[in-house]
Amino acid sequence: SQQLNIELQLKELQLSTEKTGSYRETMKIPDHLFVKWVKLKELCVSASVGDVVATPLLKTMRGHSEVVRGLAVTSDSRLAVSASWDKSLIVWDLVTRQLLRKLLGHTDEVWSVALSVDGCFVFSASIDNTARAWDIATGEQLCVMQHERGVYSVAVSPDGRYMLTGDYPGDVHMWDASAVTHSVLEVGW
Repeated sequence: SQQLNIELQLKELQLSTEKTGSYRETMKIPDHLFVKWVKLKELCVSASVGDVVATPLLKTMRGHSEVVRGLAVTSDSRLAVSASWDKSLIVWDLVTRQLLRKLLGHTDEVWSVALSVDGCFVFSASIDNTARAWDIATGEQLCVMQHERGVYSVAVSPDGRYMLTGDYPGDVHMWDASAVTHSVLEVGW
């Protein structure tokens, strides 16, 4: 049987046959419960937050020893990068579905990951008070951006000009993405 992993806070879950679309069962879900998984055969799942279509699991890729907190995929869908509480990032080849390389350097949990628009650079955010830039092809760490406190999020602007980081207690910092990725340096305040 196929399995679809769901991690959404739902109010109601409706199960229907894929062929007829008629509802087989409606489950009311109390606020304090969290839907973890549903086994499916010929069922489609829909919820009040939108439709979720069941598809077969293609591959489970293992390499982290702790929670995977962030994921990013290149625009050509050839590579993915995962960020983990085990202090590492992993570059995955989505064509071969294999681990390509581990990016090591953070000294505490990595909470977020983003990719440059061209997919050549990885940006990571960690509660070790740093954001880092990496070369995706070599795994080389290019830049460490020091923060006063833990960094929980990282993003890249659609035009690729800026990298932004979000930290505790709630500041957003804007960086020149070109400067961050084209020299090996340490920056901060």
